[in-house]
Amino acid sequence: DMTLSVYVEGTATIDFYLDGQQVHSDSMEPYAWQLDDVSPGWHQVRAEYVKPDGTTAYAQADIFVLTV
Repeated sequence: DMTLSVYVEGTATIDFYLDGQQVHSDSMEPYAWQLDDVSPGWHQVRAEYVKPDGTTAYAQADIFVLTV
């Protein structure tokens, strides 16, 4: 299993995406999403939130999932 976590100062709602589709939303610290049942191969993960000024902040990465 893999867990993605995000640190944000203050209160926020973090939306997590897998391959462009929202799969989880977290509004309580620690902001995290555990990747369960993700198929093997390449995937794009993304975490984003709307900042108080209305702009969107995000981080994304490409990951490769193996099964053992």
